[in-house]
Amino acid sequence: MNNPRRRKDSVDFSSPLHDDVEYLCDTLLTLIEKHSDQETLLTLKTVLELSKAYDQYFNNPQNFTTLAAKVESLNAYQLCCVGSLFSNMCNLANLSEYVHRIRRRKAYELGEGTSFLSHVSLDEVTKDLVKAGKTHAEIREQLASQTVDMVLTAHPTQAIRRSLLAKLHEIARLLELSHEPRLTPAQTEDVNERLLMNLEALWRTDEVRRGKPKPEDEARNITQVIEDTVWDAAPAYVKSINRYLKSVDQDPLPLDSTPFVFSSWAGGDRDGNPFVTQSVTREVVAINRYRACTMYLVEIERLLFELSVSEGSDELLAYNERVVAATAAASQPKKMNMKYKEFWNHVPHTEPYRVCLHEVRDRMNNTRICAEAELNGDGKFPPDNYDEPIYTLKAQLLEPLELMYRSLHSTGDGRLAEARLLDLIRRVHMFGLTLVKLDIRQDAAEHALAMNYITEHAEMGTYTDWDEATRVSFLTEMLSSRRPILAHCHRAAANAKNVLDTFACVADIGTEPLGAYVISMCMKPSDVLAVELLQREHARYHDDDTLRVVPLLETIGALNDSYEMLTVLFENKWYREHLRTRFNSVQEVMVGYSDSMKDGSRFTSAWELYKAQEVMASIAQKHNVTLRFFHGRGV
Repeated sequence: MNNPRRRKDSVDFSSPLHDDVEYLCDTLLTLIEKHSDQETLLTLKTVLELSKAYDQYFNNPQNFTTLAAKVESLNAYQLCCVGSLFSNMCNLANLSEYVHRIRRRKAYELGEGTSFLSHVSLDEVTKDLVKAGKTHAEIREQLASQTVDMVLTAHPTQAIRRSLLAKLHEIARLLELSHEPRLTPAQTEDVNERLLMNLEALWRTDEVRRGKPKPEDEARNITQVIEDTVWDAAPAYVKSINRYLKSVDQDPLPLDSTPFVFSSWAGGDRDGNPFVTQSVTREVVAINRYRACTMYLVEIERLLFELSVSEGSDELLAYNERVVAATAAASQPKKMNMKYKEFWNHVPHTEPYRVCLHEVRDRMNNTRICAEAELNGDGKFPPDNYDEPIYTLKAQLLEPLELMYRSLHSTGDGRLAEARLLDLIRRVHMFGLTLVKLDIRQDAAEHALAMNYITEHAEMGTYTDWDEATRVSFLTEMLSSRRPILAHCHRAAANAKNVLDTFACVADIGTEPLGAYVISMCMKPSDVLAVELLQREHARYHDDDTLRVVPLLETIGALNDSYEMLTVLFENKWYREHLRTRFNSVQEVMVGYSDSMKDGSRFTSAWELYKAQEVMASIAQKHNVTLRFFHGRGV
């Protein structure tokens, strides 16, 4: 089948976009004819024509009246078909626009025209910064030190199924490919056939998710997004930063620079989903860990085949000798591992990088085995009686990778170091061992109930009856004294038990796979200190590691009180020292957009958010605290 679309120069502003939309929608309608009876097909075409008439002449009220009357006359099945048609056509139009942006961006970079996507690339932004008086060295310093944490929040009501998303992504890829000017006739025919196949499958796939979505489903959706897009895009973007820095005679970003990290609320947001339990959180962490191991194993095998260099530094040779000896002493004799793609039998000892990567691969595979065992209910991670070495910290994985990086540079093989190996190091810094950090979120009122159980059980009084000053004084005293106030085996019930079990779960999982502890409806300083105390009570059994606590200010009242809340916290001796020693004097605050908009009007919300951020920034500066804002709005 020949492509009926007109071939136009990619610099053309809109014609290729219109052609793509028309082609995809017309092709979809043609495919629908094969699977619909005449009455349904006539209904679809009639509604489509009436919609076009209303779109073109919307000032004529009769067009809308006619369209509305037609839609109201349809039965349930016909309405479902009409809804499906327009839903798919909107998705296809969005895909066409996405491909058009890529096409125009390429044209701009090739110098074929002026891009309408101005001020979006690194080159364009940095030129503006230089014009504003910033030096290239200052820009480089900022890029090297800053980290953007992209948080994928939990939305179990996501309308589009993953089955449909996969088909839409493939259609976009094929549409972009179809515009390549040097495709052979056979390649063009193949692209067109695959486009038809995916469009037909799109129409024939049920759009409605028939099963109730679970938090675990949302977590899997998020890992799918990371794997399909961000996994390759993130290191590629870091390379573009280094290309820019090289063009202005600046050093590349440091090896440990982390421009991006990624977090998730799916499986950790208790306030947003009552079905998130301790077992769900553990399962989601195991899912994230298993998927990360799978992705890393692919990259490690590619490196294992690529790094065939026979010369290594003395540091690398000594490391290999130590690791191989330690592994041999701690493990049973290794058998041939038939599941590996490369070097499943043995690795020549004369190839030091392969020797090193062989051990890295085995350890990563062991980690995946343990994560899978936890998913299957066969124990926790890390297991108590597993003799093989596994990865529990990303630093353990970075050690051999960075060692090989240094070795390649020291032996004159720097180009190899700057290719796939550097990409892998960047990924480990950005994705860790679980792809995303799982944030925990709970309502401040639930923490108060847990504190109430503790104080009443210890015969200290009724926490919920205390005023704010009494709460702050009590919490500070407990935090400063480090005296335990909660028995390891408590008998709390209902909401208090759920909260305490959550903190026990967090302490047991550890800080490596987790991100922030977000307090929704946070109103007072005691809301923050209570979480710190509850964390400490459980973390004492796990090396005292705690998550960073992030107050979520989501009402107009909370925003107005933000100055007082941060002032009390920053002037609290225990909290200020804790912030300094544990988090390098960085305080994160989340500002909520949707709830503040409900609390006030759109304009009032925007104004109060602006004022609150100005006030919080000033109080943080006064106390030498670095303030980090977590903006609770989608992009």
